[in-house]
Amino acid sequence: MYRVFKLLAALSYVVTGLAGLSLCFRWLLGSLGVLAGLAGVVLFPVTLAVVPWVALLRDRRFAPAVVVYGGLLLAGILHWLARGMEARAGGAGGEGLEG
Repeated sequence: MYRVFKLLAALSYVVTGLAGLSLCFRWLLGSLGVLAGLAGVVLFPVTLAVVPWVALLRDRRFAPAVVVYGGLLLAGILHWLARGMEARAGGAGGEGLEG
């Protein structure tokens, strides 16, 4: 059962990360222009960390922050639950990559 939670956590990381990145790029292009969009492509980890806060404070757009940080929280909780289930089931626990 813990493998299902691990899979859901991984899918949540990927889906909310891509959705958040899309929202951040749309906001960058619409609000700050093409050069900011190009900088966002080059520095995409920074884009995911900073742009949701800038959009929230500058334009009061909640969607990028909710998607990026809410998705990260959801995936983190799912991963934490999976690790707890794995430890109770006597799984690998962190000794290796198998499991």
